[in-house]
Amino acid sequence: MLKENKLKELIEQCKCGESKAQHSIFNLKKDEFFAICKRYASSSSEAEDMLIEGFTKIFNNIDSYSNGNFNIWARRIIINNCINAYHKEKKRQENEIVVEEFQETIEIESEEQFSYDDLLYCLKQLNDNQRIIFNLYAIDEYKPKEIAEILNTNDDTIRTIIHRSKVKLKKLLTELELRRKTK
Repeated sequence: MLKENKLKELIEQCKCGESKAQHSIFNLKKDEFFAICKRYASSSSEAEDMLIEGFTKIFNNIDSYSNGNFNIWARRIIINNCINAYHKEKKRQENEIVVEEFQETIEIESEEQFSYDDLLYCLKQLNDNQRIIFNLYAIDEYKPKEIAEILNTNDDTIRTIIHRSKVKLKKLLTELELRRKTK
């Protein structure tokens, strides 16, 4: 009972912005919450990042906590944070794969590694028709014949547009590389 009363007192102090109370709660719960983070993380350092980010969210949202079970409330935040970190990492990995596939598709002969944002910028320079067809082909891995069926046109037209898109994208990426080298 004493421990629970002390925890409630610390929570109220946290609501008033007292950093010593935050530090005390962190010390009380860090081992338990770190164990949760380790179950979701692929490494100890990633688990530590999840733990710190989770506690930051707990303290940023402490005003929304009311007289329920603090441990359940805080654990939910930690778990949701771990799940969000997983989704962010998965999205980052998917973006890296897209970048690699994109670079292979247009056969860039460059020492430069382009970022996802670079490639997205160049893709947006294509006209709508080229961008849609190139995305279907290079990113979503449709065959020209399948794209022709989807867009109700013939596959020779699709092949021509894919080729022109590759040429234009290669030119845009080469220009981007040259601009960087001259800076």
